Amino acid sequence: MSRVRVAIDVTSLIGPATGIHQVTRALIGALEARDDVAVRGWLLTARGERPAVGFPVRRSRVPAAVALAGWARSGFPPGRFVAGEADVVHGTNFIAPPNPRSVITLQDMTPIAHPEWCEPAVQAMAGAIRRAVQRGATLHVTSDLVRREAIAEFGLTAERVRLVHHAVTPLTGGDDHLGRRIAGGPYLLVLGRVERRKNVVAAVDALHDLPDDLRLVVAGPPGNDDEAVEAAIRRHGAGRVVRLPELSDHDRTSLVGGAEALLWPSHYEGFALPPLEALSIGTPVVATATGALPELIGDTVRLVPPGDSDAFAEAIITTLDTSAEVPVALRDRIKAHTWTDAAAGMIEIYQDVGWR
Repeated sequence: MSRVRVAIDVTSLIGPATGIHQVTRALIGALEARDDVAVRGWLLTARGERPAVGFPVRRSRVPAAVALAGWARSGFPPGRFVAGEADVVHGTNFIAPPNPRSVITLQDMTPIAHPEWCEPAVQAMAGAIRRAVQRGATLHVTSDLVRREAIAEFGLTAERVRLVHHAVTPLTGGDDHLGRRIAGGPYLLVLGRVERRKNVVAAVDALHDLPDDLRLVVAGPPGNDDEAVEAAIRRHGAGRVVRLPELSDHDRTSLVGGAEALLWPSHYEGFALPPLEALSIGTPVVATATGALPELIGDTVRLVPPGDSDAFAEAIITTLDTSAEVPVALRDRIKAHTWTDAAAGMIEIYQDVGWR
């Protein structure tokens, strides 16, 4: 069987285990288990150690800032300078060389539609994304929401915007009691980088209406909303909020398992992985109707309109008062979205792009 040669951006594997880091590593693992794809990696950075993966990894010959600026204006630098020889170049984090052999995972539309929520490095990706679309790149999206937004924004056909959901890696080996010890008592949990679009402030403000012995753990790297979150902590959560900028996998799983509920007050998402992880192991979730949540769980979990802080706080109170349990059928439905299936969907895209 002929194998499609794919060069995958693994830059996100350097640094904190963000959502893109997690899904990139999981996809790579599933691709490596197949015999119809040959995988290699590329890094759009000169910093950090090469990530521990089971295939060759190439550093770009061109600095990231130069490549990003060039791709926003033209086709330079060409893909071979960055990723080497391949049938397909997959940009897992919004960008790739602007040509028809590129597949770009558009994790969400924030660089294009909501630049005010983004850090400058993400804002700078907008021009490169637009140029790649103009030059014939195929977009991979992970929710129907982003698929519809991308088709409308760029005027593309459905063939150019391909939907393959991320999957949920099973959370194993955690210790619920450890989660409570880390928090110092019963707690609610927010996971992820503290970014404006994540609206962590709404979770902190909700403490005003919750029992005094209930804590909030904000677990994730600092981001562009730290100042607002710290101000909210001073208003409502002094002594009740635990900030954890770094977590081991074991501690993360323990925190998810031991929480009274995982909170997800985000204004906007492309997929929304942590709520699905929490539900998969039976932790209740209070979330906004963002990303893939409406299409994957919307008929079994009440989702709050994004930006409605009062409704979000009320949903937390209702969840705690009713001791809501996650239905087994919902847990099984989430677990049915496997990385094996996601890899199969991505290979269909790779073959269509690389062998056409």
